[in-house]
Amino acid sequence: MFWSLEFLKTVYVGPIIQSKSLTELDINLHGSIGVDENGKILFVEREQVARSDKEWLDAEFVHLGENEFFFPGFIGMASNPFWTYIG
Repeated sequence: MFWSLEFLKTVYVGPIIQSKSLTELDINLHGSIGVDENGKILFVEREQVARSDKEWLDAEFVHLGENEFFFPGFIGMASNPFWTYIG
């Protein structure tokens, strides 16, 4: 059986919060992240990409809701089913 995932060109819009150091955060309230049809991140911008940008006219735009934000680099292991086998 062959499995394949089909991605749509997507632009995610919303706050992006990341650490610059152990004591400093970079908070960008109007960021955007562009993902192509192969699931590859093509850009992370500090400003929202306009829907009229020629390259992204056919993209789906996903706007984060209230109290939602992107936190690049954060990987939660709490729900990993194999965690109990490490040892």
